[in-house]
Amino acid sequence: MSFIRNVVEHHINNQGGTWSLSTQRELGGLVDRNPSRPELYAVSCNKDTEVAVDGPVLTVLDISTFIIDNQFQLALPGMYLGTWYDSTTGTSYIDVTQVLSQRDHAIKVATQANQLAIWELTKGYEIRV
Repeated sequence: MSFIRNVVEHHINNQGGTWSLSTQRELGGLVDRNPSRPELYAVSCNKDTEVAVDGPVLTVLDISTFIIDNQFQLALPGMYLGTWYDSTTGTSYIDVTQVLSQRDHAIKVATQANQLAIWELTKGYEIRV
């Protein structure tokens, strides 16, 4: 249960995160923000697995339920648990996220999945699509 509490706490403190269920670590925390590193983009690839919650706070129940409901998609190689607070709409999102290395491809995937934004993990910034 401490992993799920970490996800909730990180979401509240950082307005989102991208988590590996296998290592139980947040990917942004593994990146040193070195400007010479190649960029990596977190993008939700399937609107069907997305959960929207009003407000900036997610709960342990929100995250636990999402993981149970999406366990098969989250177990696929290259898939991660993503959370994001959109301050424009006042909505928090939980989704199955993939990490891509090409910006154009990440934007295309996000657009096809009707997403609002992607997150650049290496340097830590949002890109609206």
